[in-house]
Amino acid sequence: MKRLGMYLTLKLCFVLAVVTLFSGCGNIYEHYEKDGFHFTVFPGTGKGVVDYWQWDGEKGHMVITIPETVNGYRITQLGGRIGYGLPSDFVVHLPRDWHTIEIDDHYLEMESPYNVVELDFTINISRNITKIEMEIPILYYKQKERNEDGSYTYYRAYAYVNCSEENPVFYSENGRLYYRETGKLVNKFLYR
Repeated sequence: MKRLGMYLTLKLCFVLAVVTLFSGCGNIYEHYEKDGFHFTVFPGTGKGVVDYWQWDGEKGHMVITIPETVNGYRITQLGGRIGYGLPSDFVVHLPRDWHTIEIDDHYLEMESPYNVVELDFTINISRNITKIEMEIPILYYKQKERNEDGSYTYYRAYAYVNCSEENPVFYSENGRLYYRETGKLVNKFLYR
């Protein structure tokens, strides 16, 4: 009799798990896109993460203003663990038709001949951003194919960071971001 009770209990737990999973109750995150930003939000917490920003390639569109909210969720973090714990650094993606790949200093090996194009982005951090999870800043974006003259083009993206004075964790000075508590530089960006 105890075996039958245990069997029915396990069967009931399995059915409930399947119903929860397929009814949408099991969703722990959602994705949104807005104004070039790609966000992951967590309905259970009411908070969200900026995964990346897709630049359109226009020189007049190089100011990135992190929104305070998206679809009612407070955006509190740049980069981080998304979905089921997958790490996601906040990056600026160059236009897709530029056919580039992102390179950090672990894989940087410039192939000759090459030329470097420097890009200056301004990043405006809102008062809600309290965490920045970026392991290694992207140092270069490499063009996948050679130019007509046989050279490669490497793009170097610099950040000039402004921070809301109301932000409790960070402050900015001369385009660099610092931890308010310690005064240490946030070394997650490539500054000039």
